[in-house]
Amino acid sequence: MAQMSAREHAMSNEAKHLEGERVALHRESTRLVGERAALESSTLKMERERQALESAIHHSEQERSRLERQTHLLEGERRLLKEEESALEEERKKWEKAREDRVPQGAFWEVVQPALDCLSYGKREYWGVLRNIPEGWTDLDACMNMPVEIKGVSVRRPDRCLAVKGSPVRAFWTVDWDQPDCKPWHLDFNDHGCTNTGSGIRRIEAWVVGINEKGGQDWRVLCESTPMTWGHITYNSPTHCDARVLGRKVAMWDIPDRSC
Repeated sequence: MAQMSAREHAMSNEAKHLEGERVALHRESTRLVGERAALESSTLKMERERQALESAIHHSEQERSRLERQTHLLEGERRLLKEEESALEEERKKWEKAREDRVPQGAFWEVVQPALDCLSYGKREYWGVLRNIPEGWTDLDACMNMPVEIKGVSVRRPDRCLAVKGSPVRAFWTVDWDQPDCKPWHLDFNDHGCTNTGSGIRRIEAWVVGINEKGGQDWRVLCESTPMTWGHITYNSPTHCDARVLGRKVAMWDIPDRSC
């Protein structure tokens, strides 16, 4: 009985051991099934990603091909535009040459002289009389196509021409170079301070000198067009001008000033 009991005990232990191995094997099998499912899912995901990547690569190749075709077309358009620009430049040169060649041959300016007064600061009008106009030209057409040299500068055509029946045609040019007597200047600047408290305006005054009124020059024309620099800012004209005692001419500027 004791031996049977020992054998039964051994068999019971063996059965427990086998049951433990079966449970462990079942767990391992379950784990392996889970890992296989995860591996299959991962493989499927990788396959989808591979397909997506291949699709993206294919799309990228198509886009690259499209961009290459577009670049080729744009390059062709650029070449065409450059050719058109060259053709237009050649046409412009031909037109310029034809215009330059269209000069009334034999005509000449008999008189080219300045007006007595200035038009504005640094500007004076010159006028001239055109003579010996050739056949086939009207007075105005010849006048507007006749070049001239004034103060060492070649001028292609007048600003305007005036033809009066019975009188030679006259031309007029506005000359803004080498006119020193049309450039007055300022002396004795005077800062009068703020015009009013809170006005934001400062009043500056200065004498205007260098205006020759003997020839009938309107002093206001030059005073009101003479520039002035104050605080690194250039003002093209004063706010207004005034005539003071002893014939002094004064320019006044109302300048924005935040401190006022």
